[in-house]
Amino acid sequence: SIKSLSKIYELNNSVILTGGEPLLNKNITDIVKACNNVGFNSTLNTNGSLLTKLKLISLIDNKLTSLSVSLDSLNESKHDKIRGRKGAYKSVINLIDTFSKLKSKYKPTLTIMVVIMKDNINEIDEMIKWANSLDIINTISFQVLSTPLNFSNETIWANEFDHLIERDIAKINYS
Repeated sequence: SIKSLSKIYELNNSVILTGGEPLLNKNITDIVKACNNVGFNSTLNTNGSLLTKLKLISLIDNKLTSLSVSLDSLNESKHDKIRGRKGAYKSVINLIDTFSKLKSKYKPTLTIMVVIMKDNINEIDEMIKWANSLDIINTISFQVLSTPLNFSNETIWANEFDHLIERDIAKINYS
């Protein structure tokens, strides 16, 4: 309820709508609207598969503050395998394209979320360059997952790459 949201707002002015997949909630637009009415900055984390152009416009019209979309590889088959669904890559790329073409006075920020794992760790530089090449992407967020989804017989692999952290952080161009 709005009253409950108002009490929460006194403690924090941001809400992250995540899941599972928050777009499975048929009332997600109303939730974003209620958050906006209270004054919250609202972020929606999604895999992008259910975000149609109409739903995106509705979320924007209700003042969604930030949209975060999962993209784990620029390689279509690899992203689809990681996400466990054929067509997952195309959904995200189409969403980014649709977002870029929207003509609106107000647009939320766009974040690309990348889960780093053994199968895509060598793509980090490429992902950063790609994200920087698109004016609409505000942030790229990396999360290290030591036991990847949809990959059997994986061991905790992250320790194999500890030596890369300092070297790679030094290479990142933050401009």
